[in-house]
Amino acid sequence: MANSPLRPALLAAALAALPAAAEDSEQFRWYLDLRAQDTNPGTDVHDAWGASIGVNVNRWLGFELAADVYELDFDPFGQRYGEVATWGFIPQVRLRWPLWRDRLVPYALAGAGLGITQFNDQKPVAFGQAIELDTTHFLASFGGGLEYYIADNLALGLQVKYLLGPDQEYRLDGARGDFSVDAPLTMLSIRVLGPQLRPQEFADLQAPPPTRLYFGPRLGAGIPADRSVGPGLRWTPESNSIGDWNQAFGLFFGASFGPHFAVELAAETMEGRLEVEGRGTIGEMASYTLMPIARWRFPLRGGRLAPYALAGVGLGFSEFNDRRPAGAGLDIGESKTGWAGTLGAGAEWFVLSNLAAFAEARYTFHRGTGISLDDEPERGMDLDSINLSLGVRIFFADFHRQREQPVR
Repeated sequence: MANSPLRPALLAAALAALPAAAEDSEQFRWYLDLRAQDTNPGTDVHDAWGASIGVNVNRWLGFELAADVYELDFDPFGQRYGEVATWGFIPQVRLRWPLWRDRLVPYALAGAGLGITQFNDQKPVAFGQAIELDTTHFLASFGGGLEYYIADNLALGLQVKYLLGPDQEYRLDGARGDFSVDAPLTMLSIRVLGPQLRPQEFADLQAPPPTRLYFGPRLGAGIPADRSVGPGLRWTPESNSIGDWNQAFGLFFGASFGPHFAVELAAETMEGRLEVEGRGTIGEMASYTLMPIARWRFPLRGGRLAPYALAGVGLGFSEFNDRRPAGAGLDIGESKTGWAGTLGAGAEWFVLSNLAAFAEARYTFHRGTGISLDDEPERGMDLDSINLSLGVRIFFADFHRQREQPVR
């Protein structure tokens, strides 16, 4: 996987707006936990992220299903042949010890489940060599964390978890060896719980409605609007795509101003194979966009459901990476910066007063970048895509205007 500028900044500026009523509880509550880390030079783990769905049974005990993915370098002879991704799907037990008026909560966790390991992103040093490392295996977890409640159902934290399983056998041009999937993950996290201890009226019904700050992830799929993206250039799905749809990821920070208007700054990425006419697939081309997006909302059902339209314009970046054998020896130049825009629609459903799940469909324009091969003239690229995504918006701070006093 190419290094991406999209890294989840999960410990957001929410610390500046801590409500007074923020605490854990002995009440039975479900929760959603989102977490991520960038490259950790001390552990060699990179591109790690995870999510858990679980329940707190009482003040001390909880259960969850955790999904985590992380990557390690594959370097059996001191040279980096590629990367190895491992997905873990593990039921876990979580033990908590609420402290400091139940606002600061250390916890321990452990579990055992399924691991799936796959070699990917073969590097030039390995061109021409057959590498096999695709396995399904046992995977266990243990570790702990510390989280701080900024609302009665919203906590920011740090989780340190060790994943371990049996060494996996690989084949490199017929030779056999073992690869360790063991890895320590050090992740920033945010946990959202329900029901709220002090349920709030939906913001769209409040008079006057507050200005609200929010952030969240967007996960989904993208397909090139036209596979022919430039003269003799085709942008096609990656090997790990589902049908013609590539994986697409995004993060955003935003603010809603009353019931009908919101603005968010969104960063997103999608990647596909780059094919050159007469040569084949020479590598992969990643599309990154960073743009302000305006949303026009139309609240329904007492503010719980809000369809919306959206539009945005900003910057687009492209990056060639993960060179393939057909691209070996090519001198590749790039014009990486262009412009991007998007048009679309979606709908959000407020599960809680400060948590909304949403679905979106958008057309994204990505123009103005290009690539050159050896001494040939640069070829411009249009990396437009159609995107379908699901996500959540987590509202972490409300700012209320003072009510107008009646004239006497």
